[in-house]
Amino acid sequence: MNDGNWLFSVLFLREMVTVEDVEELNGKLLSERAKLREEGLKELSSYLDAVGGVSLCPLLDHQTGLLQPSDRIPSATWPGMLHALCQCIVSEVVASKKRGPKPALPKILRNFIQKAEDTGRSGKTHFLLRKMKKLFQHILDMLQAVPLFGSDYGHILRLLLPNVEYGLRMGKKIYNDLLHFYLEKAKEIAHGHAFEPSIAKEEAFRNMLTLLCLLQNPPGDLSPHVREEIVESFCEIFSLLRIEDRIAKKLVSALNAVLLMDGLNLGADVAKLHSSFRPFMVRTWLTTRDRELKTDERLGCRPPHI
Repeated sequence: MNDGNWLFSVLFLREMVTVEDVEELNGKLLSERAKLREEGLKELSSYLDAVGGVSLCPLLDHQTGLLQPSDRIPSATWPGMLHALCQCIVSEVVASKKRGPKPALPKILRNFIQKAEDTGRSGKTHFLLRKMKKLFQHILDMLQAVPLFGSDYGHILRLLLPNVEYGLRMGKKIYNDLLHFYLEKAKEIAHGHAFEPSIAKEEAFRNMLTLLCLLQNPPGDLSPHVREEIVESFCEIFSLLRIEDRIAKKLVSALNAVLLMDGLNLGADVAKLHSSFRPFMVRTWLTTRDRELKTDERLGCRPPHI
């Protein structure tokens, strides 16, 4: 062991976090026994929150930084821990079908992703890159299966999607499925689904934030069938939309994102979008005092080359 690695090991021994500790934690998360998984989740939460001043983040930073592209991913690394945590969440969801999954599960993953993406410790980025496609697939699967996870998993998407490399790892198939999921959420809003209690309305707003983020960050050119779904969805949305609040503003921003990012490829469909949007714009223009909404509506009326 060279002097640098020896010093690093000594420092972490003082803080009581070692590679062996993390490997043991991984084993608990991957266990078939619910009690051990629960212990593992509690330990991981404590480490992430640095309860008692003990954090595993610097150790994971160091171990992940040693990885070469062709190396097998050890458990005591950010991608290794991510694999174990996602598997643990799936196991917990499967085991809790009768009582429902614990609300803490998506929050632990959200906290984990935020810590991994924090460049303030080491200045390095992309610690999760090698497991990014599996992470996006996990998010999609859980969004479809567990509505309770929507808020935290949507936050994770908004954190990761602006990163071009992460988007390329995600791939078009997962992106298309995520986009379909959130377009369906937007159509539910347009069809006038109630927003009581207020938490449901807040969740609807966050879903539109995620839809906007998806439209602003596609992993390459959209395929023709995806463009068709986008056009048909927004035509349906604005033909039915009757609200004028911040959710409506995000939907107008989402339409503007479509026209800005892909308008030149839409051809005659641009006219369809403008035609479906115009009645909504005229109605709200006469009734709303929201200047931001009016600004967004003006942008939505522009041809795509401007």
